Amino acid sequence: AYYPSNGSQNVVLNPLIEASVSQVLKASSVNANTVQIRKDYSGAVHPATISLSEDGRVIRIKPLTSLQPNATYYVRFYTGLEDIDGDKLRNEDYSYFYTGATAIADTQSPVIQRTSPSDGAVDVPVNPTFYVRFDEAIHPFSVLPKGNDQVSFSEGNKVIRYVKDHVLKDNSQIKETWSGISDGSGNLIADRTITFNTGNRVDAKDPGVTNITPASGAVGVPVNTRINVLMTEPINTVAVTSASFYLYDTVLGTSVNATTAISSDGRQLSLTPSAPLAVSRRYTVYLSAIQDLVGNTDYESYDFTTGVAADTAAPQVSMVSVDEALVDVPLNARLRVRFNEAVNIQKLDKVTLTLNGLPITVAQELSSDRLTITLTPQQLLQSNTTYTFTVSGIEDLSGNVLVAPTVRHFTTSTKVDNVQAVMGIYTPASG
Repeated sequence: AYYPSNGSQNVVLNPLIEASVSQVLKASSVNANTVQIRKDYSGAVHPATISLSEDGRVIRIKPLTSLQPNATYYVRFYTGLEDIDGDKLRNEDYSYFYTGATAIADTQSPVIQRTSPSDGAVDVPVNPTFYVRFDEAIHPFSVLPKGNDQVSFSEGNKVIRYVKDHVLKDNSQIKETWSGISDGSGNLIADRTITFNTGNRVDAKDPGVTNITPASGAVGVPVNTRINVLMTEPINTVAVTSASFYLYDTVLGTSVNATTAISSDGRQLSLTPSAPLAVSRRYTVYLSAIQDLVGNTDYESYDFTTGVAADTAAPQVSMVSVDEALVDVPLNARLRVRFNEAVNIQKLDKVTLTLNGLPITVAQELSSDRLTITLTPQQLLQSNTTYTFTVSGIEDLSGNVLVAPTVRHFTTSTKVDNVQAVMGIYTPASG
């Protein structure tokens, strides 16, 4: 195998050229007489440093000066090459590549842009598939498998995928480190370590969608809408591209130019079109080959139809399930807030319940019409205690943000209400 691969185009002017061989070579046979780089097949020899890897299986050629742009270069291997048993290369061999017309020397180190699992992830299956995305192509010879790990590359060597030869320990903190990886010029990455925590499960189930806005089949959707998708589990964020998550114009027959965003927990996806959508037009949201952390895959599509105008008005709170200073609230109360328009499911964390400024763990739920958010505390509230219910930062489907927070203070009773689990007192929003 060769790098750059045989026939590669647009190669940088300072490549780190490598060739792997099937036998361990004798180091003394690898020199400037047996390995050469030439402009054109019979052109002048380009000065280079010739070396052999520690295991004797990879020949490295590093040009001492920049190659010329828009040129063809041949890497030639002569019969003087010899393995440690004394067997020589039977016939001359070569590979070739092209530099681009606008090629430059690359002196920048590659940068890791995204990983899966992500740093800080929790409840990761014990059988994850690892993905690492870089900002430029990686030299494949610099990625050395550990043990019997299975390694592959995609997107022009910008993405590394690998599967370990064993399952991870369950309910454990795992550290994964990447070091010694270089780009095609030999520039090394800065060492990177992530930490995540495993659960106690092997994941063999495909991911799915639990909520999408605009809703499937929705009509009269504002032309400046955002598309928000909530998945059933964290997904492989590295594999989310414009080919796997996109909005399709059914009239033009093309995808819509849009910006993709992914939440930190890997469950929420959003698309923001770069320009207003056409009026009264049907669009399709495609999720194609969306993967979870193991590689299980989901394929789905949803349609909606736009209206004739943009939504530029901020959402408003229309009802809250507790009055300010309400007392005798049951210890098992659920709290609700209702809005005058559908809201973005990705902003539910802006609705909080706190005690003395500290957050109370709650389950958050958005109604099917996207108008009502319900908070359910995960434990009974404390007796005769004052809590704060805050609604802020909520966005509608077009990204308009609630202008001012709504805050309610209430005090609990000493009892659990087993008759009515959801409080039924509503008041108009303040203002």
